[in-house]
Amino acid sequence: MKAIHLTAYGNPAQNLKMVEVSEPNVLSANEALVRMEYAPIAYSDLLLANGVYLLNPKLPSVIGGEGAGIVEAIVLEHSPGLKKSLLQPKVFSSFLPQSMPKRPRC
Repeated sequence: MKAIHLTAYGNPAQNLKMVEVSEPNVLSANEALVRMEYAPIAYSDLLLANGVYLLNPKLPSVIGGEGAGIVEAIVLEHSPGLKKSLLQPKVFSSFLPQSMPKRPRC
């Protein structure tokens, strides 16, 4: 799957790179895999890329915390495995500090 990596702080035009990242093989408890249909580069992403946002994740880091997509898989802690009734709903995400790890999460 594709992701935008922030490789260094400074000029976003030079330091944001589209890369291929592997899909997670196994989801942990309380994680969801979302097929993103729309994921903009928001103003807060540009502030982060310039190094002037309140967060400074370890680099390289996936950038972007907003978007909309479709839930492909979900694992709930109290009910191991996939919940078919929760698959395929349309969802959106807004910027959260948890969305900053090296692999995209929602």
